[in-house]
Amino acid sequence: MTLTLEAYDSETSTWIDKTSSCVSLRRRIRPEGLEELDGELVKDVVSVGQKIRLKEDDRIKFMGIIYEIDRRHRGRGPESCGFKVYDYLIAYDRHVIYRLYQTGTKAGDIIKDLALLEDIPINLSGVEDGETLLSPWEIKNQKALDVMKSVARGTNYWLRMKPGKILYFKPKQIGSAVATICLLYTSDAADELDGV
Repeated sequence: MTLTLEAYDSETSTWIDKTSSCVSLRRRIRPEGLEELDGELVKDVVSVGQKIRLKEDDRIKFMGIIYEIDRRHRGRGPESCGFKVYDYLIAYDRHVIYRLYQTGTKAGDIIKDLALLEDIPINLSGVEDGETLLSPWEIKNQKALDVMKSVARGTNYWLRMKPGKILYFKPKQIGSAVATICLLYTSDAADELDGV
């Protein structure tokens, strides 16, 4: 398994390999649903708003936008640059919305409606319908991302932005056991545990 960290250079419209300058990297899904990538580069820099992607054996596993950086300098050049990247769902955090959804509106339709707030093309093929509203829902002065997360929580659905800007809104499913581990003690082993 080979991991490659790349940053998008908008001046040249190319992806630049940052793997050799990366000294730490951690990917996780935050409790509120955003996928996050934390890392640190040495003698290299990235900028807030820059696109980042993580590839595993040439398959894109994560894409997102740098949300914050922490640069440390020694002398004239950068010593290190820490960064925090969130998946593209973070773009919906800047949209404050006012909406009225009528009784019978499906959860998936709400997600699709809010997904269209961004000017970037979003693939909505991963959005399922979900439950319907039992009464009208008026939304005032709320961040679109908070509303999307609320809909996902209320319906027990996953809300993720997959690489390629594919919006994923599907029911959470409880997995089944793949294997069962059973510890078997023989009488000799039990005697040793009892100190006999």
